[in-house]
Amino acid sequence: MDPGFPPNLAYVSVDMDVYGGGDEVGLYWPIGKEKREPIVVRTFHDTFELGPFFSTYQKYLRWQSQDEENLDLPMGPDAKIDPVSPEALYNQGNDLLKAKDVDGAVNAWQQALDRLPEFTLVSSQLAKQHRRLKNLDQARECALKSLISPPTFGRFDASLLKWLGRETEPPEAYAENPIWKNRRKLQWAFRTGKNDYGIIQDAIDGFFETKQPVLGVTLMQTYLEFMYWETVSEKKRWKFDQDEWMQRQDDLCVKYLKSSRRAVEKK
Repeated sequence: MDPGFPPNLAYVSVDMDVYGGGDEVGLYWPIGKEKREPIVVRTFHDTFELGPFFSTYQKYLRWQSQDEENLDLPMGPDAKIDPVSPEALYNQGNDLLKAKDVDGAVNAWQQALDRLPEFTLVSSQLAKQHRRLKNLDQARECALKSLISPPTFGRFDASLLKWLGRETEPPEAYAENPIWKNRRKLQWAFRTGKNDYGIIQDAIDGFFETKQPVLGVTLMQTYLEFMYWETVSEKKRWKFDQDEWMQRQDDLCVKYLKSSRRAVEKK
C-alpha cells in the first residue's frame, strides 16, 4: 500500500498504479469475515481512503478483461456487473434516494453494510435516513457504528455526534459502553491536543468484555489510523507502538473470532 496510507493487516495489494497517481487495487477482508473470500478495494491517493470496489477478485478480473475490449463499460461495478458489490449497493442507494424511495435506499445501504460492516460512509448515511424515518434505535446504532469505524472507509459525519449527545436512550449493544456513556465528552477531532484516546481505549476493552469482538477490533483499527497521523509527542504520551498495537489486534481477533487479520498469510 502507498506509504501515506495507515497500515491495515487485512489489506494486500494485487494491482499497482492502475489509475495513475499511485492508486492501486487490493484484496481486503472485512472485520468479522476473515474466513470468507475477500472483497476488492481501491485506494484513493489524494484522500488516503479505501473504497470498496468488487465483491470478489474473480468479478474484478472479469470486468477488467471486458473493460479492455469495451471502453463504454462503467468505471466500476454496477447492479448488472456485480449486484452484491458494496460500492454498487451504495450507488444504488443514492439513486433510490434521489428518486425519493427512502425505504429502498435504506435497504440497499444495509446490504452494503452487511458486506462491509466498517463501511463508515454507509453507516453515516443509514443513521441519517433512519432518523428521517423515525427509526431512532436503528439511527443511534448506525451513528455509533459510524463513529467507531475507520476513517479510511469514509469520514464520520460530525453532525451525528452532536445528535447523539442529545439522545437519552442507548441501543442495547452500547448501553454499558464508554463510547455511549461519554458521547457528550467526545471531540472526535485529532491532532488538536484535545483527543479522545483514553475514552477509546476504555471502549475497546468494554467491547471485548461484553463479548462484542467485531466492534472491538473495528475500534482498534480506528484508533490505529488516528494514531498513525498523530505527532511523535502524542504517540509517546499514549505509549503507542504501531507494531505492538497491530499484533495485539490480531491476537484478539484470533482469540475471539478464531481467525487472523493478516492478509499476507491468507493470499
